[in-house]
Amino acid sequence: MKNPEHPMETLSEIRSLMERSTKFLSLSGLSGIAAGLIALAGVLTGAAYLGISPWGTDLYTLLKSGGPALEPVRWLMVGDAILMMSLSVGFSTYFCYRKACRAGVKLLDRSGYRLAYNLGLPLLAGGLFCMIMLFGEYPELVPSLSLIFYGMALLNASKYTLGEIRVLGLGEIGLGLIAGFSPAHGLLFWTLGFSLFHIFYGAWMYQRYDYQHA
Repeated sequence: MKNPEHPMETLSEIRSLMERSTKFLSLSGLSGIAAGLIALAGVLTGAAYLGISPWGTDLYTLLKSGGPALEPVRWLMVGDAILMMSLSVGFSTYFCYRKACRAGVKLLDRSGYRLAYNLGLPLLAGGLFCMIMLFGEYPELVPSLSLIFYGMALLNASKYTLGEIRVLGLGEIGLGLIAGFSPAHGLLFWTLGFSLFHIFYGAWMYQRYDYQHA
């Protein structure tokens, strides 16, 4: 707008303004790193409490054993998942709020609400379906299903934030499908998707968008 004699610069400014008005750009790479570390801590803590290996097939064997002893294991998995989700949302909100403040923009504007809705709705549906599987006849499929639903939620929300989140979504879906062919190693794949994928993705995003403004 400041350089009418340079139309390309003007078009670039207009495009930037339109993007800021339609997309949530305060997503922080540190949010991904925090979520990955929380997921890793949750897996290690839960495995230690159950006395099983976090990388082997112990959880699969436990879930397939059935019987009354399985009930507390199921509720432990639910409680662990809720705690990890709550901590991840809390840290993500903090890091995004900090980035928004530095950029001088609101954290929750129209684009922020769109992102939350399009990410949260598939996550809620996926979480409920995973609960049905966990307390039904196929609890061993929960790691695979949670990865797939999470990846679909990321793809659905990618229209309203940084496009790179689509890469993470596709990776989660692919990993979830692979885990479906090897449910005995579901916990290992779950850890890769929710921990390592998040950490690497967060580090990449931080280097690309946040580091120069830190």
